[in-house]
Amino acid sequence: MSEMYCFQRAQETDIARVMELIEARVRWMDKCGIEQWNTNGYLQAYPEAYYREELNNRRLYVLRGETTKRVYGALVLREQDDNWDDGESALYVHNLVADIDEKGAGLYMLSFCDVLARAKGKSYLRLDCDKRNEKLNRYYALQGFAAVGECTDGPYTGVRRQKDLTKGCNCCREE
Repeated sequence: MSEMYCFQRAQETDIARVMELIEARVRWMDKCGIEQWNTNGYLQAYPEAYYREELNNRRLYVLRGETTKRVYGALVLREQDDNWDDGESALYVHNLVADIDEKGAGLYMLSFCDVLARAKGKSYLRLDCDKRNEKLNRYYALQGFAAVGECTDGPYTGVRRQKDLTKGCNCCREE
């Protein structure tokens, strides 16, 4: 983490940078041999028009450097998700992307989402990730997101994960 961040709703001028981040992440996945966005038609399913629509619906958020004003990450936050048709009170994280060179940016965005979900009185913070991406699944598990099922969307099979916000955290308790 090279500077302090602000997590805020995206602006029209952020769209080009969001697309840059996604395209860089796809190239990185190819280079690293990770099968996810680069192999399941992500850019076709989520083109620039999708992000513009999410911006217009006030669901696209960015992680911005406080001093540089540079966008280091982005995600979409929703209060409903068809992959989770259970009626629970939750906030859903989609399309999370972080700058490859900005270590900790993804975790910072997840932390902001956790705070926002709690402030909205949500019981869960939820997301999904590609079933084949073992490293990312381990990462989310370490962040407190339990695997609770699978979802499919065309060629994509994801692991549904949720963080239970009703139990509080263990970070401040004495042993």
